Parts: sequence; structure tokens; C-alpha cells
Amino acid sequence: MSTLQALVFSADFTKLTAPGAAVQMIATGILVNGTTQDVTASCTNWQSDNTTILSVTSGGMLTAQSTSGAATITTTCGGVSARGSCP
Repeated sequence: MSTLQALVFSADFTKLTAPGAAVQMIATGILVNGTTQDVTASCTNWQSDNTTILSVTSGGMLTAQSTSGAATITTTCGGVSARGSCP
């Protein structure tokens, strides 16, 4: 794999309509050679800053704990850290 330059998150947040609903967070790496690659499996230390709203597993699976509020999700992959918000 070429050197990772940045990370971009994506997930189908529309599926988080009720407590207990879950969706997989996808981390796409932007490599220095200009290509992109799914790097979700190599990301570590997934965290939510508001676990009363949204919890996240070590593999990036998001689970709604509430349908009201927001949370910021963070992870590290290939030495690059990233964060994304979920309304």
C-alpha cells in the first residue's frame, strides 16, 4: 500500500433511526499517489465522544443509543487520525 495521506469517513446515517440500529462506518484512505482505498479493517482506536448518542466498536460499527443529539467519531489508520460528525 502506498503511504496514507488522509482519511474520509462514510456511513448510511439514515439507518440510525432508533436506539439499537447499527451501521458500519467506512474509512477510505486517500493515498499520496492519488488513489483511494477502503482501509476500515486497518483502522484502530475507534471512539465516540458521546456514547449516550452513538457507540462505536473496535471495528467501526456504529450503534444508535438515542435518536436525538450528535457525536464525533475518531479513528487512527496508518498513522493518520481522522474525525467525523454524526448528526
